Amino acid sequence: MRLETYKSIILSLLVLISIGLTYSIWAYQPKLEKADQSEFIQVSIKNQQSISSIVKPMEIIFHKNKQHFVTSSETELDKVMKEISKWSFNHINDVSDRVSEKEFLHFVHGEGKTEIIFPEIVPLHLYNSVLAINEQNLPKGSFDRIVFNVKNINEKDTPVYFISYEDRKIYQSRVNSASLVNFNQNYYRFASALYEDSTYDKHVISKNQAVFLPGNEIQIPRYTYKTSVLDTDKFKDALFSNPNYVEHDPVTTGEVFMDGLSVLNIDWDTMTLNYVNHTKDANFQGTSSELLRKSVEFVNNHAGWEDRYRFAGINSLDQKITFRLFVDGLPVFNKSGMTEIVQFWGKDDVYQYSRPFFTLDFPMPPSELEKAKMADGEEVLQELKAIKNIKLELVQDIRIGYELKRDTEVLVSLEPAWYYRYAGVWKRVPFGKPGGEISGLE
Repeated sequence: MRLETYKSIILSLLVLISIGLTYSIWAYQPKLEKADQSEFIQVSIKNQQSISSIVKPMEIIFHKNKQHFVTSSETELDKVMKEISKWSFNHINDVSDRVSEKEFLHFVHGEGKTEIIFPEIVPLHLYNSVLAINEQNLPKGSFDRIVFNVKNINEKDTPVYFISYEDRKIYQSRVNSASLVNFNQNYYRFASALYEDSTYDKHVISKNQAVFLPGNEIQIPRYTYKTSVLDTDKFKDALFSNPNYVEHDPVTTGEVFMDGLSVLNIDWDTMTLNYVNHTKDANFQGTSSELLRKSVEFVNNHAGWEDRYRFAGINSLDQKITFRLFVDGLPVFNKSGMTEIVQFWGKDDVYQYSRPFFTLDFPMPPSELEKAKMADGEEVLQELKAIKNIKLELVQDIRIGYELKRDTEVLVSLEPAWYYRYAGVWKRVPFGKPGGEISGLE
């Protein structure tokens, strides 16, 4: 009996110990640190930028004393935009029907006017975050220039216009007149002195289109830049949801990374990459303003910005956004995509992303001293008229830019050239090629 009693006591103790251990396991709650998901989702390679730094004007035209003074100086543009960001814009509404087709060119380019011109149409709702636009029911429109007249200032407030030039849409706002008085005192009245070497002629090429081109031959610097290549592994880490499961496949001209759903191609010849996510639904849900805002945020969070890239194009049908490299305030072009950051958007995210993975370090001497003589406006127009199958009235823009070429592994050259935009595509003016046409650059 005594042995059986001992067995019962021992069995009871084991049962109690088992119950205690089970409870302690259930009740135990370890203190865990919250994982920082951004470490795996966002890999910033270089500087992040704000909307105002990326979506910015490329040119200012002052119409004064029947002359047209033009500047693309980044310093001047930044000063002017800093001034305008202090203005308060009120009562914005569509007044397009108040300006006839016959009056439109004078309305935009008339005496006393200042034009602040952007590379591409900008949604009003997007720029609401850059300028102090005090309007609850903001029109769902876009603009590519801000226009105002410092010689027609009212006592209390004066109109300032947001204009979509090609669509001939005019959105009127009102600004305190004191703001325009200050602009006249600080900028407009000095235009003829500051930009006397940048006097342009007006050329009307259609009933709704005028271009401003230099009346004389001008000189633009040539550059040779040393480049630095960014670490492509950081792009891989930024673009793939789980970089540890990505396969790597070296190819003749570069590298390929893939995880079964997405592919990242690295091209060492052009120093560009192309990422495609095959799982994304190619049907973006949202406005053009939301699309552009998300595009800037995407670059901020997936590799950052190098050099001076600016917003340069939006195609709402394809959900495509383009950002272009600018040097000395001038756009830079390259047929292989070495000067563009391009995104195609799906329903919630980017499904295709292409961009350079190099940065311009510094110009090599004596490139700052070398200058190219550029043809004047009349010569440019004559060259365009000589191109087969081109209708001059369909030319959307004409301006000087740079063509980027890769010279060596670490050097690229920037050669000034005339470009024109036709049917939404930038092309180089083919001097010395009578009747010839060249392929598009965008």
